[in-house]
Amino acid sequence: MLGDNTTIMMAASGALIPAGMRRLLAYVVKNRFVDVLVLSGSVIFHDLHETLGRHHFQAHPNMTDAELESAQINRMWDLLASEEEYHEAEEWVVVLPANWIRRGPIRAVSSSSPRPRAG
Repeated sequence: MLGDNTTIMMAASGALIPAGMRRLLAYVVKNRFVDVLVLSGSVIFHDLHETLGRHHFQAHPNMTDAELESAQINRMWDLLASEEEYHEAEEWVVVLPANWIRRGPIRAVSSSSPRPRAG
């Protein structure tokens, strides 16, 4: 069993959010199975993209890069997203740090609720 002073960390990278893992990541954090998530920039960006109401789509294996480029669609592995929507999300990312700087330092939020115990 884990001691009371144990911190559980989970690292993740890749196209987890477009692949449908968003709710699972939220579940493990909300239910205190994980204390810290360490995520790659792509995971965070994909989550932001969907938070802004955008979507990712499954690519068909026969789609060519030329077809996708002419339709202004970005391919990430076997996932697709609108190039215009990605640019909108990128613009949002540029504005976000400026807002943080104006508001001052971000303070950590901690929860005093205990982690669920297995058993």
